[in-house]
Amino acid sequence: MAEEHRYHVTFYFSNGKEFDGKVTSKFNKEDYLEGLEDLFLKEKTLLIDHLGMLIQTKYITHVKVIEIRSEIGADKKDT
Repeated sequence: MAEEHRYHVTFYFSNGKEFDGKVTSKFNKEDYLEGLEDLFLKEKTLLIDHLGMLIQTKYITHVKVIEIRSEIGADKKDT
């Protein structure tokens, strides 16, 4: 059984703008936030492919992650 988490993620930028969206992840909130932090420290840019958007991480001032739901579903192998 695989656990699936759904988050609403908001990126806040130094110019006062924000970008938000929903994402599904297999990671719990703490691990997801840790992964974002590692990504911001290692990468200079983030590509949000489905929007064709490139973000420079140095302009992100903070991130808000709200867990919408968490559910346990069957692995695709099990079905």
